[in-house]
Amino acid sequence: MNDHAQISLRILIKRNSESIESCLADEVHSEIENLIGHSHFHIELLSVLNLQTQMITIIVDREKLLSVELRDGSKNCLLNSIGTATYSSNSAIVCSHLAVFETWWVRSQYGSNL
Repeated sequence: MNDHAQISLRILIKRNSESIESCLADEVHSEIENLIGHSHFHIELLSVLNLQTQMITIIVDREKLLSVELRDGSKNCLLNSIGTATYSSNSAIVCSHLAVFETWWVRSQYGSNL
């Protein structure tokens, strides 16, 4: 990886408490730094009051999608909570998920209580 490459990470989470946001942001920053070995990345974290999801969705470079269902498993271990996972590089599928994310992102920035 190019040492000068900038990685941008945006995360939406369900709002539980303000302390969760800062704790999660610090943990994600530390894990990414351990994985990629440099600190050329920017993390934005927004919380949404009425986010009703049981999914983790990752979109990479607006080209690839990984969506993972979360079951009511062990709260201590993410691996025990994973259900069905879907991968897609189909542009229509990726774009539809991206549009939903962008809508939630913009509304969260303006404090809309969806």
